Amino acid sequence: MDVSVIIVNYNTIELTLNCINSIFTHTLGIDFEVIVVDNNSDDGSGEILRLDKRIVFIQNLANEGFGSANNTGYQYAKGKYLFLLNSDTILLNNAIKLFYDYAEQHLSSCVYGTMLLNPDNTYGHSYGKFPTILNRLGFILTLPFPNKKSEEKLFEGAFHVDYITGADMFLTRETFEKAGLFDTAFFMYYEETDLQKRMSQMGIERIIIDSPKIVHYNGGSSKRKRSNRNDFRGFESLFRYMKKHNSYMSYLSFRILSFLILFPLVFYWTGRKAKLRFLHTILTSIN
Repeated sequence: MDVSVIIVNYNTIELTLNCINSIFTHTLGIDFEVIVVDNNSDDGSGEILRLDKRIVFIQNLANEGFGSANNTGYQYAKGKYLFLLNSDTILLNNAIKLFYDYAEQHLSSCVYGTMLLNPDNTYGHSYGKFPTILNRLGFILTLPFPNKKSEEKLFEGAFHVDYITGADMFLTRETFEKAGLFDTAFFMYYEETDLQKRMSQMGIERIIIDSPKIVHYNGGSSKRKRSNRNDFRGFESLFRYMKKHNSYMSYLSFRILSFLILFPLVFYWTGRKAKLRFLHTILTSIN
């Protein structure tokens, strides 16, 4: 088996089916399998996906989070390579074969991704720099301005990055194992950043190539179940990441500065419960 595609589904049955269909429509000249891990969806996803004979279907009994579900899919995978693909993506060309050929011709031990496309055919968020105290404080300061222009630069060919977004990660199972899989303490957000931070410390490169064409609808599960809870989880994961990859004093300074910046901003939000929950999160999570 050349490639095992792993997709995590949580209440995104329509998006997931479109993703699966695009894989089987465009993938040629390679031996592959599609593994779908359902995180205990309540929209009937499991019943529908279980009947799809094209895929290997795995039903989790609880929502274990993105990283943990991918780890579960890996345990069933037979491919030399793993392609971790978001359910809210659509392949526009023979992307899997293009990733495979590039990895085989260059360095198979790297992690590969592509420049993801938005539905309007513009380039979307595809990679980023590792979080630091400075750049994350800068990010927090921009929260009142959500439509700020992306800082990502567009390149042609292949280029190195700090981390590739979790929407499309192509790597060997050996590389995934060497890095220790996803840290399941990250339920949502920053799990791929943490994984690739550990990879960088091992000398494993992360590379974007431009030949695979993939549309990312950006936030299938979280948009359909949009709530302040997802925002809280984002900050919980950020604090967890900063604590894991910085000295305790640096982490503590970051927490204090984050609170001082966020405290006045949070009162522009509507909803008393949301305000209290958010303040509780930034004060008490990941101590």
